[in-house]
Amino acid sequence: VIKQKAKFKIVVDALMAAAILALMGRHLWGEGFHERLGIVAGLLLMAHNILNRKWYAALFKGRYTFRRVIGLCLNAFLIASLSALVISGLAMTLSVFNLSEIIGGTVLARKLHIIGSYWGFLFIGLHIGMHWNTFFGFSKKVFELIKPLKIRQTVFLLTILSIVSYGFHIFIKRDFIIYMLLRSEFVFLNFGESKVYFYLDYLSIICLYITIGYYMPKILNSLAGKKSNYK
Repeated sequence: VIKQKAKFKIVVDALMAAAILALMGRHLWGEGFHERLGIVAGLLLMAHNILNRKWYAALFKGRYTFRRVIGLCLNAFLIASLSALVISGLAMTLSVFNLSEIIGGTVLARKLHIIGSYWGFLFIGLHIGMHWNTFFGFSKKVFELIKPLKIRQTVFLLTILSIVSYGFHIFIKRDFIIYMLLRSEFVFLNFGESKVYFYLDYLSIICLYITIGYYMPKILNSLAGKKSNYK
């Protein structure tokens, strides 16, 4: 039963991640599809939280290690950004509930939607990275087929560096920092671009975030340990 529940969690999480990735390409699919997929993503998000409700119950239990504090802060930012994304999305599409008036009008809703989208995309990647040991374990198994050890390590390192470098390049090229800081109230959309290239670009960015999320706690924990030893 436990294994089945774990598998079900993985399926829900994978579908939710795929839906959120697809939602970033709103201009490639049309407004109607974007809205319907947004509702599906919202339901999957609810399912994810229900399936992981024990995390909320354990918030005031146990000892808070350095890694746990990082994870808690990251999850808090993730919840905030996704909440802004969902509320602003509903405000712009379901006017019957007058949500846009409650949060200050459609102009503010659009701003919240941009911030929620780009920051949420970042925090989702970091969140996956912190919890995705399985992914890196699978990667290592694949690279274990390469002999000898030095060549394997070199190929693995070059692969990671290539993906991260390209992801960072696309992060700059597609003006993520401008939208994250809301230096523009409108997102530039290229309606004629290839879906394949668009999603390869965004996959490289999410891989960049995942890699940062995976290594960030290890690096910070190591730095914290060195400071402690120095004191």
